[in-house]
Amino acid sequence: MANKSERICIIGGGPAGVAAAMYLQNKGYENYEIYEKLWKVGGSIYSPKIYMNARDYAFETGDISAKISTDFIKDAEEFTNEKFKSENQNLRLIDSLNNEIYPFNIKKEFSFKKFFYNKRLKKEIEKLKRIIDNPDNEDLSLTFKEFCKKKKLKKISEYLSLSIIPFSNGQIDDIAAVFVINRLKNYDIYDIKNMNLTLWDEGAQNIFKRINEDLIHPANVNSEVRKVQHPAPGTLGKIKVTIRYKGNERVEEFDKLILAGDFDEYAKYSDIADEGKKIFERIKYKGLVSFLAVFADGKNPDKSGYIYENRCIENNGHAFMILKNRDDIKDNCPCTVYACRNDEISLDENLILMANDINALGYHVKERLYEQEIRCFPYLTFDEGNDISFTKLDKLQGKQNTYYIGNILDSISPEGICASSKEIVERFFPKDE
Repeated sequence: MANKSERICIIGGGPAGVAAAMYLQNKGYENYEIYEKLWKVGGSIYSPKIYMNARDYAFETGDISAKISTDFIKDAEEFTNEKFKSENQNLRLIDSLNNEIYPFNIKKEFSFKKFFYNKRLKKEIEKLKRIIDNPDNEDLSLTFKEFCKKKKLKKISEYLSLSIIPFSNGQIDDIAAVFVINRLKNYDIYDIKNMNLTLWDEGAQNIFKRINEDLIHPANVNSEVRKVQHPAPGTLGKIKVTIRYKGNERVEEFDKLILAGDFDEYAKYSDIADEGKKIFERIKYKGLVSFLAVFADGKNPDKSGYIYENRCIENNGHAFMILKNRDDIKDNCPCTVYACRNDEISLDENLILMANDINALGYHVKERLYEQEIRCFPYLTFDEGNDISFTKLDKLQGKQNTYYIGNILDSISPEGICASSKEIVERFFPKDE
């Protein structure tokens, strides 16, 4: 029987945590608290507003939305009683000199080599889709590169490296195949070559701000969880959570806990059982660097694009994408530049490298208005070939009255992350008494 009076702690006010609170509230669970260590909700999503042309415009600087079909936006609109306006943007694929290239589009640039490449690729996509629909396969514990080699999917890795799926960017070869497959399950693989993404008129962050405003218990921002202590195994009791706010610490007691924050950090400040600790300590995050900039007059991008040769591990630190946030600003529109973090250089050096890449395209950066580095693209490292799968992660759900959501389960896009939150709430928090 569902006990809806139980007190629930949600760690993390990013997309997963805010969505979890919304879905819990929809099912009658109203005794929850969200703790977010940042000053804002939205996690890796940040959509600052800039006043131009007699109004405020939102610009994306963090995670952006892939064109993906989930019910989350519909659920958010019903919850907030608000319609979130968006537009789909088709992106160019360019080289480092700003020449548009067409590696898959035979209509734009025909060759027999490309024709047969696409024919082979289509067969591989169909094969991959069958694997996604039936993922129970021992080979999924291999790295994605080894998995593709064994399954004779030679074209797939290159194809996915061009996608707007955040965990790709040429970074997926060393990740367990099970993670890649799981994150593709809600995605139209055929649509990758169309290079589409969704831009929200008021910014992606606004969706989560609006949900947060309509929660019975909005997120406690600037509130860092410092310690989690569960009852001793086999005993009843409360989960004790230590929270730091404005330099002061206090302990709150909860019946259940939902982790929507960084898993590797949770392994450090909680008393999670050894089986979970061994998994979470092996979770690593790739870094994403971005800056929002204005450009010299007449030298600003008029379209968004991916820089083809920089979407690989060897070119980490180089700009791989430039995003023209808004089509409704024709002149001097601020744009966002993205790169995968190069850990061998400083953040300032990384930002300069990115700016030089954009200048080489013929767009001259005049001023960086905002810049950030975020942790994203979580994945599990391999340990002496030890098999780690979603089955093992899933077996942790509910143990110690603790549940796990967030981008380790689905990092295709914010909408995909929220879809995984909905799935966990539906599975473990019954609606009816």
